[in-house]
Amino acid sequence: MDLKAIVLDIDGTLLNDQKEISPRTRESLLKAQKAGVKVVLASGRPISAMERFSKELKMDQHHGLLLSYNGACVTDCATNETLFSQSMSSEVGKEILAHLANFEVKPMVAHNDY
Repeated sequence: MDLKAIVLDIDGTLLNDQKEISPRTRESLLKAQKAGVKVVLASGRPISAMERFSKELKMDQHHGLLLSYNGACVTDCATNETLFSQSMSSEVGKEILAHLANFEVKPMVAHNDY
């Protein structure tokens, strides 16, 4: 069986304790892409917080993908084309924020980030 893709979460998987991609990991992923393996970075982060790592891995040269917002958006690194987007309506967002007001949490809301 041939390896087709490597999907990595950013925080706690791709990044080390210094919040960096280690040289060994970087070289391994660059080598894999040159061999035709698609690299996919997945995160709850917005796209803007993932781009630094995709550039470091030269994913734009190999049509790597970014799965952002916990999978709600998929972006092609080479074209910046949004391949999939599943946003919630403003009404649902408002209901969720109203519910979260009952808890000690800090919600993250993104608007027009992609």
